Amino acid sequence: MSTTEAVPVTRPSRSAPPPAPTRPPDGAPAGPPPNAVRVSRVALRRLDPWSVLKVSVLFYLSMFVVLLTAAVLLWLGANAAGVIGNIESFMSSVGFTDFRFLPGQIFRTSAIVGLVLVVAGTAGNVLMAVLYNLISDVVGGLQVTLSDDERRPQRRV
Repeated sequence: MSTTEAVPVTRPSRSAPPPAPTRPPDGAPAGPPPNAVRVSRVALRRLDPWSVLKVSVLFYLSMFVVLLTAAVLLWLGANAAGVIGNIESFMSSVGFTDFRFLPGQIFRTSAIVGLVLVVAGTAGNVLMAVLYNLISDVVGGLQVTLSDDERRPQRRV
């Protein structure tokens, strides 16, 4: 789980202090004006390596499945259109005798390379999260300013 710490927003004022809040008229809701934007600053100090591992595995596995499925569909389309046969006959005419694509071997190799990339990408992300945690201890984390930009519906009179 990622942890964040709230850092209060303090802005030095060089002008006169703000006017004292006035009491809303009867029947009006109390609180900030309808178009007020709430702003807060937070510091992202730590990334949990376990959560990074889980998200990375799911992300890279889903990308692996999508790309492998797209490759199979493209192969089937190229085979149905005769592109694979044309490439094989061209390679034979150039001088490579008995040149053939082996779809099973191509698929198996692609799957193994894809799984190796899933493991390598996940390990890289976890390593980067640990490295971020070490650097964050030195510099204080990543400062982020968040604002609630949600517009409240205005009342019609």
